[in-house]
Amino acid sequence: MSAGAFRSDAGVSLVEIMVALFIVGLASGFVILSIPRSPTPLEEDRRSMEDMLTTTSRLAELSGEPLGVRFDDKAVGVLRFRDGVWQTPDDLRTLTGFAIDEDVRLDLPDDEMSNFRLANQEIVIEPDLWFDGSGLATAYAFQLKWKSSTYFFAVDQSGEVNVQSQRFSR
Repeated sequence: MSAGAFRSDAGVSLVEIMVALFIVGLASGFVILSIPRSPTPLEEDRRSMEDMLTTTSRLAELSGEPLGVRFDDKAVGVLRFRDGVWQTPDDLRTLTGFAIDEDVRLDLPDDEMSNFRLANQEIVIEPDLWFDGSGLATAYAFQLKWKSSTYFFAVDQSGEVNVQSQRFSR
C-alpha cells in the first residue's frame, strides 16, 4: 500500500481529532448543565409548608370557618374549629398535613405554657397558628433548617405568609 499523493489523504490529523473531542465535550457539558437539579429536602419542605399555609389562609376566608395549623417535631397538620372543639378535618381533600423530612429541623417559638399541664388534665388539641374566616390570623414566626440553609416563615395578622431564605457559607 502506498500513501496518498497529498498529506491530507493519509488519514485524520491530531488537530482534527482534538477539535472533534472538544465539540463532543462541549455538547455533553450543555446536556449535563441543562438537567434540573433535584430539590433539597429543605426546598421540598419549604414549598409544601408555604403552599399549605397559603391554602389554609385562603380556605378559611372562603369558607368563613376558622382553620388552624398544628406543628409537631416532624409533622404539620390542619385543624378545623367545629362545635367548640378543634378537630382534624375529614372532608378537606385540598388540605392535608405532611411529614417534615428527617434531616430538616423545625424551630418553633418557645411556649412556656405548653409544657405545664396537670397530671389529671385532659389533653386538648389546639393549633399553634390559626386563620379566622374574617381574614385575621395569629402572628406567628418559625424556621426550617437543613445543613447551613434556613428558611424564615412569618405569618402576619392579615394571614399573609412571608418566606425568607438565608444560607450560611462554611
